[in-house]
Amino acid sequence: MQVYGPLQSAWFAEISTVDRTPDVRKAFAGLGDCLTAHQVEARDENAFLDLVDQRLQAADATATRSLGSVYAACMKPVEAARQPLRAQAALRFRASHAAEIAKICAQLPLKIAKLEKRYRIRISFPKV
Repeated sequence: MQVYGPLQSAWFAEISTVDRTPDVRKAFAGLGDCLTAHQVEARDENAFLDLVDQRLQAADATATRSLGSVYAACMKPVEAARQPLRAQAALRFRASHAAEIAKICAQLPLKIAKLEKRYRIRISFPKV
């Protein structure tokens, strides 16, 4: 399935433009202040995710759960700005890459079935 990698790269390129739009950048500008208000020492999303990684590696489950709720609260304005732009990007992407998506949808289940037989495992995915 040589189409998967290039299609994934194309999608990442498409979706990455969302975070550079003025509305999303404006929403991100408030993230650091929100994190500070929740007594989290991180100036931006990357610093926050680094902090989560540190806590995970320290097996600090209580801290990671509390950080999850802080992340949800502080990212709410960002996600509100992102969501409609991502939906528009997805519509454009599906339209412009319909043939590649159809090919993956046709080939991937067959590939998974072969791998299940080869490795004697069962793979399941939730239907969305």
